[in-house]
Amino acid sequence: MLTRHGILRERFADTLTDALRAALLRTRGYRVEVVEFVGSQHTPRNTLIRALTTDATPGPAEQEYAELTRTWQVRPRLAELLDR
Repeated sequence: MLTRHGILRERFADTLTDALRAALLRTRGYRVEVVEFVGSQHTPRNTLIRALTTDATPGPAEQEYAELTRTWQVRPRLAELLDR
């Protein structure tokens, strides 16, 4: 149902992409915040991912990221770039 209609598919893809990016950054030890930086009445794409490097251990982030990529059968380009 989430991918049946074009507009819903597009919005879901945006949300999934942001969730994957945030989870991936957490696996690399970043503290991540996902915030709205422009009111949604002005633009539908208004998500800011703010990440600060820390010495923190990833914790459950690796499992969350693995579950997301496995469920949706994706390999984000950001993961490839960070693996270089």
